[in-house]
Amino acid sequence: LGDLANGASATVTIIVTTTAEGIITNEASVTANEPDSDMENNETTEDTIVGEGEEEKRKGFVGQVQGEPGDSVTIIQQGKGTEITIILPATYELKTPGNHRAGTFEDGARVVILARRVGEQWVAIRVLVKPVKPPHPLLGVVVGIEGTEITILRHNGKTQTIELGADAELPQEGDLITIFLGPSSKAKGLVRAEEVRQRLQNHLGEASDDDEDEADGEDFQTRSKRFEKLSQLLENHQNRHVERLESALTQASEKAQAAIQRAKDKATNGQQRAHDAIEKARDKVNKAKGLLRAQSRGSEEGGDDSGPGRGQGSNRGRGQGN
Repeated sequence: LGDLANGASATVTIIVTTTAEGIITNEASVTANEPDSDMENNETTEDTIVGEGEEEKRKGFVGQVQGEPGDSVTIIQQGKGTEITIILPATYELKTPGNHRAGTFEDGARVVILARRVGEQWVAIRVLVKPVKPPHPLLGVVVGIEGTEITILRHNGKTQTIELGADAELPQEGDLITIFLGPSSKAKGLVRAEEVRQRLQNHLGEASDDDEDEADGEDFQTRSKRFEKLSQLLENHQNRHVERLESALTQASEKAQAAIQRAKDKATNGQQRAHDAIEKARDKVNKAKGLLRAQSRGSEEGGDDSGPGRGQGSNRGRGQGN
């Protein structure tokens, strides 16, 4: 190449003839006697796919990655359950849509791969990593706490240990909780069933505490429907809370049963408080309904009396005048 000035470039073209189909990898590197401020750009590789010259055969593969991708990737094909290994040349395109839910090209990733046939191998043209599915919340009874890890008893009798994230509040043993998992499978938050009951009960009170004297028909109908919905939600929630703890008592270890029994007793008291709150709110709603009906009847009667009253007064006036 001779001498190259700072910033200058030179091109070397090498023509070769291959003797077989497949992937030909060409490696190139450069060195110099002078100091180099960037040693990262001194070598490169280029993969070239050599085919039969026939019409290119392409195919899409959908599946889940098995093991960490390297020069190739193995996936379990969706719907078939069979494994296939696809070569990953340096020229393949990787796409990871989904913004904050974008997936990573790694073991377990769900992928769609467009590949071309080269001899007996499939070679990737494009790899699309599907976005990560939001994990389903986990419902269970806390049966163990150790540091920032909690163990919950699931509905199927199996236990699962979850690490709490920095923002997750530590529950108590016996609590029935719903855990929300983050991308790293750590609990980013949790909600206690007892807290849900209190929130529903507060909303129920708000739905029935509006000033009865200011109730108008249309607005009241909306609030009445909301009250009925909240009543049903509260009743169903607390019934399931007690039932789940009763079931956990038969599945849990002897060590955890005492805490679950205490939680069940508390939930049973909450069930009675929820029932009392529903009945109290229903009394208020029924009282408001009665007030509206009375107002409606009064308006109708007032409208019927006004016509005849004016007519009678008019007739008497004309008779006396004659």
